[in-house]
Order: sequence, then C-alpha cells, then structure tokens
Amino acid sequence: KSGPSISPSPALVKAVILNGAQTAGIEGVDNLDLGIAAVKPYDGNIGFGQIDLLTSLYIKGKSCGQTQIWDRQTIEDGESMTFTATIDRSNGCDFEAFTATLVWFEPASATYCNKCLLNDLDLYVTKNGDDLKYYPNGRSTKDSVNTVERVTLGSGVVDDDVFTIHV
Repeated sequence: KSGPSISPSPALVKAVILNGAQTAGIEGVDNLDLGIAAVKPYDGNIGFGQIDLLTSLYIKGKSCGQTQIWDRQTIEDGESMTFTATIDRSNGCDFEAFTATLVWFEPASATYCNKCLLNDLDLYVTKNGDDLKYYPNGRSTKDSVNTVERVTLGSGVVDDDVFTIHV
C-alpha cells in the first residue's frame, strides 16, 4: 500500500540527500603519488560526506529517524523564520544525532565573481531555549559562502529535546 504522493522541489531533494550524508569512517583520500591526505567534515575532499539513504530517508524496518520537512518556503530580505523540532523516542528510536539542512538555489553570478551570493541566507540552531548557537558547516559563525548549510549535533540528543531552527 502506498501513501500520499509528494512533489518535492529540487532544493528539497538536495537537502534530504545531504542531510543524511555521513563522514564517519572516512579517514582520508588517496592522492595517488602523494599518499593519503587527512580529511575532516566540510573540507574540500569529503564535503558533507558519503550519501547514506538509511540516514536520509525513513525506510520502515530499516532506519530509525524522524524527519520534518519544510519545502518551498519564502523569506523576504531582512526577515527571519524559525521552525521547531522535538525529539520523540517513544517509538524506540535511539539515533543520537540531530541535523538541520537549509538549501536554496541561486541565479548564476558573473564569471569573475568568487564569493557572490545574491541571497545570503543564514542557518543556526538552538537547543532547549539555550543561548548557545550551533552554526552550520563546521563553523563557529555564520556561513556567507555556501547555498547549503547543515548543522549537525552528533551526540547528546535525548528524548524531548527541543531544537529551534533559525533562518
């Protein structure tokens, strides 16, 4: 039996795939004659990591994840939006990570432009109403370069944690 169909935007498809990408277990990249180069999440070698559909999508009997999706949202210049996600482990899910991913598409920039976002959206996450801000892409401040921003909290996520996603 199938459920209701959806028509996801291209940005949502990209967000789902990147949101579940994993870097665990990637120890380096082979640079042929130069040997193995060390890597870390969000660097130029592994970026968001390997695609992993079990952590990107809920697959009954195969994965243990909770997903909330906001698609085709519009935000005006100078405006901010917040979204809330509450961890619910009542179904037995013990997955310890929390991720939030923001994706948008830009019109093409001039060919000579190196860092030219026309729409510089910013993502950060707070947990349980605390003042501590979790910034995207391994940074300690906002990301003004990328059109994909992901906040990952790899551990310490417990039942009833409330995450506020700020855009």
